[in-house]
Amino acid sequence: MKIMISDGIDSLTADTSDSEYPVSNLLDIYPQKRWQSLSSTSVLTILTTPSVSGIFICGTNAEAYIVTVKSIALALYETHTGTIANGRLFLLFDSTYSVNSVRIDITLVTSGPEGEDVYAGILRCGSVLDLPDPQYGLKSERQDFSIKSEFSNGGLYVYKRQTPRAYELSLTLTHAEFEELDD
Repeated sequence: MKIMISDGIDSLTADTSDSEYPVSNLLDIYPQKRWQSLSSTSVLTILTTPSVSGIFICGTNAEAYIVTVKSIALALYETHTGTIANGRLFLLFDSTYSVNSVRIDITLVTSGPEGEDVYAGILRCGSVLDLPDPQYGLKSERQDFSIKSEFSNGGLYVYKRQTPRAYELSLTLTHAEFEELDD
């Protein structure tokens, strides 16, 4: 099981952005509030904090990607290419050189209908922990934060809100694995 501690983005820019869908939308927790490019190919540039070893993108219509990891002085460390399935990309890279901050350029490409622009919902970047698989009994449920109140005439007022998922699991860890998780 891999867990990302997603605190690795110092700055995020895009080569093009629709003014109604800015690149800052990628940093919130709502995949419906998305970033949208003005073309079918776009480049996201991330400047990271030290010890970053992975990126995660979800809610995208892109079908292919090119990820280049460079030093701040633009010396190339590694390049990854591939296709994106189900609108999600989770990519691990070598963390031996990421003792310092790195620059990650992500090129997203869509080959959909003519004129379809690239968009994405959430982007995370951080250090990835590799932990043993959880024991049986992983629970997933939704928490409803909607507001419900009854009027004096018997009517019901309901204000629908986001219903986030809540997970509960238990792990059996060695002391070293616990220390890695605790850092």
